[in-house]
Amino acid sequence: MCRPQVMIALLTVCSLSLCVPVQLTAQETKPTYRLAYKFRANQFAHYDVTYKARMRIQKGEVVQTSENVTLSRKHFRVVSVERDGSAVLEPVLDRVRMTARFDDNPPRAFDSDDDKQTAENKTNTDDENTDDNEKKKKKKKPTDPAYARIRKAVGQPQARVKVSASGALLRTIPLKGAVVAKPTKGKPQQSFLVVLPDQAIPIGHEWSGSEEPFEVQVAVAVGVRKNVKLKRRFELLSVEGNLATIESKVVMLTPVKDPKALMQLIQQRPRGQIVFDLERGLIVSQKLTVDETVFGSIGPGSKVRAVTSLVETLVPPEVVAAEQAKRKG
Repeated sequence: MCRPQVMIALLTVCSLSLCVPVQLTAQETKPTYRLAYKFRANQFAHYDVTYKARMRIQKGEVVQTSENVTLSRKHFRVVSVERDGSAVLEPVLDRVRMTARFDDNPPRAFDSDDDKQTAENKTNTDDENTDDNEKKKKKKKPTDPAYARIRKAVGQPQARVKVSASGALLRTIPLKGAVVAKPTKGKPQQSFLVVLPDQAIPIGHEWSGSEEPFEVQVAVAVGVRKNVKLKRRFELLSVEGNLATIESKVVMLTPVKDPKALMQLIQQRPRGQIVFDLERGLIVSQKLTVDETVFGSIGPGSKVRAVTSLVETLVPPEVVAAEQAKRKG
């Protein structure tokens, strides 16, 4: 006959042995999700993008501010798709509106849909004796040099890129007649797509945007620059129906304590959330923000604050079709 102590010990061992398989089964049945782009030949994906940036610099009683707002529409066309899911894409900037303002000065503006330029480029109509033909010529003054390259690039494909089904950049193919700087040999961090993991993952899984960190140069002294390594990190937060929510952030791998260097990196570490449609294999939206303050970067008692936001939203195909029909009509 077993003693009570022995019985208790046996029951404890049996209880533990029963618990272990339950825990392992729970782990094995934890759902996983495959995040991958589903490219189709001649597919179009249009996005509206809103970027806002405000910087406030204060030293003593002196305060300077700058504000920039950019509203744009962009799209990519799927040129071809391989059996492994990789594809050649052709990104295009369709239109852009930009405003920049410094302190209380009048804002400078650019609108790619407007043949006339901002107030500083508009016609001086003081001379009432100027005939109509001369006035028309004056209305088409050259684009502000700061925006000239952008204007030429609007509506014109600048390059094609080959990407994997996970969005990693495999190759860049410059196009003839491109007006922007020619892309360098493809690196993972240069992909305009969010790079997804290559395998199915559970909620809470983290991954990097590329195999290698990317570098940003900062000036640490006159004529002296330092490379700072950064890396994009992602985490699958949740899945509801076909929509997966992903957290995105940029982490700094190189320790930086110098306020002057930190000020140059103040807008380099956005974080936010991305919504990915598992069924369509497309990013539906993303919102990334920065709100950073650096003290002492331009002398004792100084303060620099940067607040930025980037919102990108997939435009429904029927909206794009309606807009295109309206332009043709």
